[in-house]
Amino acid sequence: MANRFDYCPFDVRRFVMPPEDEVMGKTWQRLSRAHRANLENTRGLQRHDIKAKAVWNHVVEHIDYQGEPENYDKWQFPQETLQLGHGDCEDKSFLCVSLMVAAGIPADRIRVVVGILVSDVQSPRNQGHAWPMYRNSRGVWCILEPNIPHLPIEVRRTPAADIVVPPQIGRASCRERV
Repeated sequence: MANRFDYCPFDVRRFVMPPEDEVMGKTWQRLSRAHRANLENTRGLQRHDIKAKAVWNHVVEHIDYQGEPENYDKWQFPQETLQLGHGDCEDKSFLCVSLMVAAGIPADRIRVVVGILVSDVQSPRNQGHAWPMYRNSRGVWCILEPNIPHLPIEVRRTPAADIVVPPQIGRASCRERV
C-alpha cells in the first residue's frame, strides 16, 4: 500500500513566480519601502539577508495559516495567497520564495522544501510539510518557517550521509539570525 507522501504530485517550480511577475514585484516594492534605511545602508550578500527577513516577517504577520481537511491539499499560487490573506504551509512557502525572487535574491540562495515532519513523541504522527530555505550571507542554509514567529533555524547534516535534516521546530540546538 502506497503512503500518501510517497511522491509529490506537482512540479513545485510551477508555484514559484518568475522575477518579472507584476503582483510579486509590486508587493516587494511596498515591502521594501518599510525597510529602505536598512537596505540603503547595507551592501553585498548581507543586503539579501535583510530582504529575506523582511519577506519572512511580512508573510508571518500578514498571511494567516489555514489548514485543509485531511487527505485534501489544494496548492495555491502566490497571488491567490496574497489575495485571500491565508494559506497552509506550501502556500505560504511559495509566497515567501516568490517574494524573495521579486526582491532580487538569486535563485541559488532560495528553495522550497516539500517533505515530512516526523514526530518523536510516544505515538508518532508523520505529517506532510513545506518550508522555504534561504542561504544567508555566511553560506548557512536557514529554514524560514512561515507558520511560526521564530526566525530561522539553521539546518544540520547527518554525519553518515550528505542529507539535510531540518531540526524539529522549536527544538533546534542553534538558531541562525538573519
